[in-house]
Amino acid sequence: PYRPNRIIIYGVDSETYKFRVFQSSDYGNSWEEIRFTTPPINYNIGVAISGLKFSRDTEDTIYLSLIYIDNTRLSRSILLSYDIENKEWHKISDEIQGWITSFAISDNKIYMTISRSMNHLLLVGERNNDGEYTWEDRDIVLEDGTVLPSTCNARGVTIAPYDNSIIFLGVIDSIDENIKDFEIRGLYKSIDSGKTWRRVAQPSSSYMCYLKGNSISFDPVNPKVMYAGMTNFDCIRKSIDYGETWYPITEGLSGINVFGVAIKDNKVYGVVQSAIAINNDSLETNTWVYRQITSPNGRVTANLYGGVEVDPFNSSIVLVGAGHRYSTQSHNGGVFRNTNCGYSNSPLDWERVLYDSNPSDGLDNPQIMDIYFSKTQPGLVFAAAMINKASMSGERGVYISFNHGETWKWIYDESDMYYITQDPLDPGIYYAVGSGENGGGKVIKITIDGNNFNLEESKVVLLDDYFYSIDIQQGLPLEETYAFIGTENGRILRIPLSDLRELNIKNIIKRYKFSLIEGDNIIYEFEKGYSTVVAVNPVDQSEIYVGLYNGGIYRSTDNGLTWYNYSQGLTSSAIDIFELKFSSDGSRLFAGTLGGIATLEVG
Repeated sequence: PYRPNRIIIYGVDSETYKFRVFQSSDYGNSWEEIRFTTPPINYNIGVAISGLKFSRDTEDTIYLSLIYIDNTRLSRSILLSYDIENKEWHKISDEIQGWITSFAISDNKIYMTISRSMNHLLLVGERNNDGEYTWEDRDIVLEDGTVLPSTCNARGVTIAPYDNSIIFLGVIDSIDENIKDFEIRGLYKSIDSGKTWRRVAQPSSSYMCYLKGNSISFDPVNPKVMYAGMTNFDCIRKSIDYGETWYPITEGLSGINVFGVAIKDNKVYGVVQSAIAINNDSLETNTWVYRQITSPNGRVTANLYGGVEVDPFNSSIVLVGAGHRYSTQSHNGGVFRNTNCGYSNSPLDWERVLYDSNPSDGLDNPQIMDIYFSKTQPGLVFAAAMINKASMSGERGVYISFNHGETWKWIYDESDMYYITQDPLDPGIYYAVGSGENGGGKVIKITIDGNNFNLEESKVVLLDDYFYSIDIQQGLPLEETYAFIGTENGRILRIPLSDLRELNIKNIIKRYKFSLIEGDNIIYEFEKGYSTVVAVNPVDQSEIYVGLYNGGIYRSTDNGLTWYNYSQGLTSSAIDIFELKFSSDGSRLFAGTLGGIATLEVG
């Protein structure tokens, strides 16, 4: 606030687990490290900064909230000030059990949001004549007298620069499973120094707003203008009336994680975090409608990682897969179903139709990785799933539904499955790819006769890798048709469909990078990237694309014999590919990426 060219950033050193702070005096063009003396705390392994602010009184003093594990392995935090010039620490608060998630400082008060294992609190300190603070726990009391439960997770507390009695904070969720997120989520405003609060931004029928980090900001020129960084699918909201009303100022999917894409007629669907985004004009405009999806108890579904699919025989039915394959607190895995083209009047209008198949077996919900509708048999749909990495005890394998995804049967449970496709020459055969029980790649062949099914397993091959995706050429004679299987470690396997039908995947000739070994069963290893996804052009069967997380997109025009990097025009975040989908006429390729939806005009 004293010198606009001065910027401070902070982080944690991944080797020492201790915080480091860097300062720039030229708008971030060059940096120097601020060397701190040892803080007056007793910590076990490392110590991190959860918040840093400049002093209102002097430019050489900064305030830091430190979080750490003490010698008894309890979570602790403390608010300190540090004199950069004299290299001296001063305690502002005592050690606190729990972590300070945000703080704000006025002339004579400090407000802190505290996260503990079983509750979350607002802590207020008032400065006395000696310059010391006395602290009190304070409930979040609404103007009508309602007290928010202490399990509510508040953060981002911010004091208005024009009036110290006006305070804002965000409530993002509750650790109490009985409290629905949309009942308490939003931005709250107090005009009486935090004694009472009013929710000024809250969930609507389609929008489950919550604050991202501690990102409430005031316009430095006009303080009645405010900005708040919100959920991933609605990045920034703005207020022009001192935070009384809020509206989105970002549009489109740029910079947002898009885990899955579906195209039906003029509609383009993308799944982003816990919502589905819908575009109604084939991306002629960058206008998207968002619909939130929650679990039955109203809690936000973590990561719709399993993609989105539209029923080819009834386009009003849309299915999305939930869960995450990394170790996150994602317990809302399963399949959600909507019968109104993805639109809903409430987040609860999405029905979770697949989750825990057997509540008595002690296994958590599956992490859905792919959903596949049959192109020939109305009502038939499959789901591929992997174990819940948050608990390491979830269901996995293959599920089947014969009634458009309304009810499901768990038909294979031996190992993780990631992707499913249909045999182009025999509509009764489907293939699911995944991993063996102890690693390696495996294919499950599913033969359908009416409402009956039969399963066959391949042997496990490629023991240092596993199969992650599959697509097959269409409209060619059997002897000319190839299947392309993407692997987790950044490879693409080309195998004749005749061999795939026989589950004969043993004679693999490795083909490294740019060598030109000929053969039917070959593997191409890309230079970098992993989680390989593949898409065959439905119009030109010799043209195949693959996408890799952290590897971009590659293209082959000779049935997978040679590959060329085709990532030109993708942003740095968009080289992280989650899914590739062609339009039905083959004219456009859609990529769901870490940086939004990217489209390629083929040809």
